Amino acid sequence: SPGPGRRASTTCGCASSRKPTKPNAHVKAALQKIHTSLTTKFEPDADVRALQTLQNIWSALLAPEPFARSSPLWKTAGFQGVDPVTDVRGGGLLAMQCLDAFATLHTMGLKAMLADLRDLEARGGDASFYPVSTTAIVLCARLCDACGLSAGMRGAIKEDALAALLKS
Repeated sequence: SPGPGRRASTTCGCASSRKPTKPNAHVKAALQKIHTSLTTKFEPDADVRALQTLQNIWSALLAPEPFARSSPLWKTAGFQGVDPVTDVRGGGLLAMQCLDAFATLHTMGLKAMLADLRDLEARGGDASFYPVSTTAIVLCARLCDACGLSAGMRGAIKEDALAALLKS
């Protein structure tokens, strides 16, 4: 147990005696921007940003195949079905922007993960795996929960709750 005035060790093993501080202007702006993307529905048929996000993911993982908004190839990119939008659920535009960044910056690593999973499935083992891209979307939502920007299955916090969070 940590002594008086000390916090317990974090998962990385370090301990902090600092008291939490109020978020500075940069942190507040970042949280506001993240919240906006979280609460923006992912609608690639109506929003050019969402469509560009899908095209970026396709380009990173499925090129040289020509882009298709709906295709069985999305399953090979780690989605549950032929339409990646069905996997987004409460993650909004933010979840797909995060996946886009990961697929674009770590293309070879993500492709290797997908290939390893295909190999395991081809061997017919008993193990089943949650689709990688869908998992990334869920992880994004959980990180928003940890930051206080969302509340699990209830989704993103409302604007008044965000204002209170940014004041604290």
